[in-house]
Amino acid sequence: DPSCAAECGGRECVQSAQQDFRSCTESTCPTESAAVDAACTTDRRSEACRTARETLRTCAQGCRDTLQSARQACREETSTCLDSCPRIDATGKDRACVHDCVADARTCLDPAHDTLKECRSGCSDLKDAAREACTADRSSDACSSARTALESCYDACSEPFLDAASECFSGTQACVTACPAATE
Repeated sequence: DPSCAAECGGRECVQSAQQDFRSCTESTCPTESAAVDAACTTDRRSEACRTARETLRTCAQGCRDTLQSARQACREETSTCLDSCPRIDATGKDRACVHDCVADARTCLDPAHDTLKECRSGCSDLKDAAREACTADRSSDACSSARTALESCYDACSEPFLDAASECFSGTQACVTACPAATE
């Protein structure tokens, strides 16, 4: 069920882990972070910038290890949540009937996908702003604010899509349930 899957919150969990990583890096390696800012402000491809980044990476290894563990925990938590979501069970059902139900589901979802794509295209200015802000400095407040604005725009587009997808899911589930048993 798409609504159930959306509530599993995997993306939010990973974003929180990444924010914790940035905070850890800033508090553990303030001198190295400042050196990256200074060396990379004018030329992100310079040797000085590369050296400063490598020094920061080495300093922040403990934070990175924690991030990797947190991401793994997010994946496991999301997987457990998704496993508890309702699924369509076609076991023992007539294959042709199930195939027709799935085809109807795709047809049901097409308008919702089109609406989602159109809505998200309205977020393009926010996407450009986030790309620009984050290219300059991924850890900046400007980058964080731009990402938040973009995510809000995408979320507003996703809500109607999830409602439509849930309706399609329910219809498909009812269709498959009504399929006769397989004759093979």
